Amino acid sequence: MNVKSFYENGATAEAISRYLHIDGLPEQFSKSVANLEADECLIPVLGTQGSGKSSFLDAVLFNDVILPVDADETTCIPTEVRYGDKRELEASVVFNSGVKETVECTEAGLGEYVHQAKNPANRKDVAYIEIRLANELLKDGIALVDLPGVGSVTEENQKTTLDYISNCPAAIFMLRTVPPITNSESVFIQGALPLVHGPVFWVQNQWTDESQDEVAEGLEHNYTVLKGIASRIFLPESAIKRPTIVCVKQALDGRIKDDGQALEKSGLNAFMDSVVSFAKTWRKDVISNAREQALALLAETQVAAEKKLERLMGDTSEQRSKLSEERSRMEKKLKENEQLCREARDYLDHQYSEIEQLIFSECQKSTEDLRNNVRSTINGGVVGGQQLQRAFDDHKKRAGETMFQNIQPALLDLNAGIAQILSGIEDCRFSLDDARISISDNNFSEKSQSHENYGVIGGSLGGLTAAIGISLAAATGPVGWVVGGITMLLGSLIGGGIGNKMREIEREKQKKTARAELFSAAEDFGSAAKKRFIEALEKYRNDTDSSIRSWLKVQKKSVEEYFAKAAAELSASAESKERQAAEVGADIKRFKAWRSELAEDGYR
Repeated sequence: MNVKSFYENGATAEAISRYLHIDGLPEQFSKSVANLEADECLIPVLGTQGSGKSSFLDAVLFNDVILPVDADETTCIPTEVRYGDKRELEASVVFNSGVKETVECTEAGLGEYVHQAKNPANRKDVAYIEIRLANELLKDGIALVDLPGVGSVTEENQKTTLDYISNCPAAIFMLRTVPPITNSESVFIQGALPLVHGPVFWVQNQWTDESQDEVAEGLEHNYTVLKGIASRIFLPESAIKRPTIVCVKQALDGRIKDDGQALEKSGLNAFMDSVVSFAKTWRKDVISNAREQALALLAETQVAAEKKLERLMGDTSEQRSKLSEERSRMEKKLKENEQLCREARDYLDHQYSEIEQLIFSECQKSTEDLRNNVRSTINGGVVGGQQLQRAFDDHKKRAGETMFQNIQPALLDLNAGIAQILSGIEDCRFSLDDARISISDNNFSEKSQSHENYGVIGGSLGGLTAAIGISLAAATGPVGWVVGGITMLLGSLIGGGIGNKMREIEREKQKKTARAELFSAAEDFGSAAKKRFIEALEKYRNDTDSSIRSWLKVQKKSVEEYFAKAAAELSASAESKERQAAEVGADIKRFKAWRSELAEDGYR
């Protein structure tokens, strides 16, 4: 039996279900099969506008200028580049209707759909652009995705980008040397990083006119900021690799001119070595993770089966006494769990009120600051037109960033506090008779930060932390989705949601009119910010409280079912016990054989 046959064979799920109660086990196994059968690994290329994303991809993939440079505002159209067996470049526009249209694979041809000026607000209803080419990097199922720049923070762009991130097992993030990571980039990274399922490859672009001192200073700044972000969102420092310096312009010139020396000096080859290595092993990593999950699940099942066999074969009176002792221990543990859950909910309610007041205060403060900045700008002689619009957008962006940075630590502290309280929780279903196997000894969780990749384990063996998605060690729980959700709403706030109002202000309007319009817009901005932050906080509280209550309910039900079933087994006739013991013994042999086969083999 290999890994894939283990998950797709209905007999395995049926046998496991005889000893472990796991809701939706067949569905979990189906997801594992789908992961094993995936023939593509999407890697988005992220970065702010002007970081060199498109030029980087041109150098990596095309040896020419193909992708539209995002110097101007772009739409939220992703460009997916995957392997094709033809020498000629092929480009297709895929519309949301499902229609696919071949287009010219040039900067001008693609720009008709990507650039805001050509396709404002995506009026052409494009889902994505697909490019196929014969490139060895892509041959193993890797597909690179060019996404809107972080600086293009319309709500649509932000959502598109985060949707891709949350479904990808790796990412490439482009950073600048001058300026290094800015506040808006930091905000985006804080929200995006917990959502990436695997490694992030950091590239610091060095423009040709930047000195070595500037490069060194920028690198230290960027690396320090990234490590600080990892700490704030509870990722281990090892999750952040030191950015690689790449002179993208030099790399692209080297590709276009077939200048191997220039290409080597650019640093692109050194960076690509790590990506190529990942491209060649990603399938094996998926298989390895799935194998570790299966082995852990089988080990837990075997323990449960051996306990059942002991009850069936042992002295009935002695087994009844042991069962009574087990019940007493479990009732005590259930009460302890209930107490910890009450403490967590009380802490959640108390902190909710404080954070709610913080949100009110920060939004009011940002609104006042925005009004004051608008007043200063207008009093300085900027009374209308595009100049005033840009100034207001800049003020609004800074206000949004300030709100996020002042509120986010409280949300992370809330999450950490709940996790700390619940760290003493013990899953009663897998601590009966001290037979629980610690899944934490398996390091497969470090190989992939995605809770989806070990959903079978998380749904049954991981205890409360997996059941409600709270973890001190990883940001794949509320840290991930709260920060990600806050980032998405922040993107809509700082992305110019009231820009249309600004365009109505003409240069010739008086200061009084402009001031009135913008003060009203500032109030709208503050109100919208407060509403969205409160909505996110409310969702966090409701989801967490509901998950805690649901977990406790499942605990009680599972324990009751366990003891009822065990008591029934002890009360069975000798003939029935003998028959059941034979069946359980056969299952134990089967579990051992499956574990042996999985340990030696894999899905190749």
